[in-house]
Amino acid sequence: MAASIPEATVAATNLGSNQKRTVSTDEAGRYVIPALPVGNYEVRIERQGFTPFLQQNVLLQVNTDVLVDAQLEVGATT
Repeated sequence: MAASIPEATVAATNLGSNQKRTVSTDEAGRYVIPALPVGNYEVRIERQGFTPFLQQNVLLQVNTDVLVDAQLEVGATT
């Protein structure tokens, strides 16, 4: 079972318009980005100490919810 990651930064960038919306995950690692325009998106999730997660070509259509379920890997320590 994977642990949740609170306070991660989630950024959805519309690949057609290059507009970006950013939110943070809650204490359970959940997030919602409401009222995004229809389009093709890139979703990037980051948190210090972890390797960033990137999912491209996330298609958002009218009257749909899209789930991007990420697993962040522990990053290298220095």
